[in-house]
Amino acid sequence: MLLKTRGIVLNQIPYNDNAVIASIYTEKSGRQSFWISGAKSTRSLRKSSLFQPLFLLEMEVMNVPRELKKIKEARNFPVYTSIPFDIHKTSMALFIAEVLSRSLPAEEPHQELFDFLWHSLITLDAEQEPVSNFHIYFILRLTRYLGFAPTDNYSPTCSYFDYHTGHFTEHPPLHQHYLEKNISCHLHFFLSSPYTHCMNYPLNAEMRVTILNKLLDYYDFHFDFPQKILSLKILKEVYHF
Repeated sequence: MLLKTRGIVLNQIPYNDNAVIASIYTEKSGRQSFWISGAKSTRSLRKSSLFQPLFLLEMEVMNVPRELKKIKEARNFPVYTSIPFDIHKTSMALFIAEVLSRSLPAEEPHQELFDFLWHSLITLDAEQEPVSNFHIYFILRLTRYLGFAPTDNYSPTCSYFDYHTGHFTEHPPLHQHYLEKNISCHLHFFLSSPYTHCMNYPLNAEMRVTILNKLLDYYDFHFDFPQKILSLKILKEVYHF
């Protein structure tokens, strides 16, 4: 059975000298793994350059239950105009792709989540202003679709964010999984502010990386990541965090 669907590439790994296995989050079938033969052939339409992290695809796939899926046809659409060529956006995309690879559920279609991802990536590609805060904004918004979005009940007297409850509390919790007041205040801003304000929010490099590390700790609390996000090192080097 052939199925037409859009997809967002998460990653690819070599399978042999002429094939790769690509992990793709699809609109119709959720996260799927695809065996792509001839991926390294210069004549093949399914060459590996189509399947770079976070590239957007229109695909026609062979939908066979309980088998590794195969792609009959694929094309990049829409085609990025800046993400592959801007080192800041490229490093941002690698980081986001790794977070998604570790957190998106397998084989569960979720239209609202897919639409959020698709439109966020188009926004990143089109953005003309600096994108230094994009990853913070993105992974916070992503929690809404993954089921552990923070509740923004922040106030000057309720200013410690508790990982366990997902709420801000009046006093530090009796465990280590929480944010101190200064970081909680920044978290509140990103939760309560529109996209443009978040992109223009002034943060120094030290605070930006602190917030990012704390958000990754929050993800790890829910997903138990087996290892650190490897692309975070590249992101820090590019942005001089």
